[in-house]
Amino acid sequence: MGCDGGTIPKRHELIKTAKRPAQKDKDMDRNAKWSSCAISQQGLLPPIMCCELGKLYSKESVLEFLLDRSISDSASHIRSLKDVKELKLTKNIGYKKPLLELADQYHETQSSEYVCPVVGIEMNGKYKFCVLWTCGCVLSERALKEIDTLSCHSCGVKFTKDNIVIINPEETDVSTNESNMIKRRELAKLVRKEKKDSKDAKRKLDQASFKIPAAPLSKESSTSSIDSNQSVKRTKVENKTLNTVCKVQQNKEKITTSSEEIPDAKKSKVYKSLFSSSEESKNRDRNKISNWVTYNPYHL
Repeated sequence: MGCDGGTIPKRHELIKTAKRPAQKDKDMDRNAKWSSCAISQQGLLPPIMCCELGKLYSKESVLEFLLDRSISDSASHIRSLKDVKELKLTKNIGYKKPLLELADQYHETQSSEYVCPVVGIEMNGKYKFCVLWTCGCVLSERALKEIDTLSCHSCGVKFTKDNIVIINPEETDVSTNESNMIKRRELAKLVRKEKKDSKDAKRKLDQASFKIPAAPLSKESSTSSIDSNQSVKRTKVENKTLNTVCKVQQNKEKITTSSEEIPDAKKSKVYKSLFSSSEESKNRDRNKISNWVTYNPYHL
């Protein structure tokens, strides 16, 4: 059975078997999920955002996607910036980013730039991390289980179990994130509808308080109201004319009284009798006696 050189072929060399599918490196796949943006597939840049399904994004790439939705199909559930939350992350003090990443060097994939503020676990993908949708704080699942409260361990804001979003969930946790997203959006719709109804009711009450509805008038009442309005207008015009006439007469009387000559009490009666306006000259017979007596030498 030997060939030249005395080699013996093995079974896998003689029989063709089905090829095994290429297996991914779990560490590299996990590191890519937790360190790259889900839209641009590039490294995450702060500020880091998270959607309601638990995917991580850079804020710049989210804004570009909202302007042009043809960039990616993985973020079709994001309608506006209200559907994403900016993460409040705790930095890892012992993390050092390498200056150069060469192919022949060893790359540390276990260390992470961020940690849990309660337990201190690094956010490298080995442990589950969650986002509290009410405040945006990032905590590990272990911290939420160990300290069983409904207030944030970092900032103290209250939350419910439906407001917990698992970051980069596994296949078993995707359905929980989707169901919580649907519930959250339905509640937001109800709240907006209640606010709108309350505003409309308040506006109607204000309009009813300022405007008093008038009763419908019959033909007779409408004609009588028109006649009464005309009579009122006439009386107003007559009163105005009377007032103007009275004012004119008063002004005339003032002018006459001011123009009359007031006799001077200091002058003598003889001096006053020289004028025709005096009482003596009025009583005197004007045909016989003249007012003035003069000397004319030509009469002699």
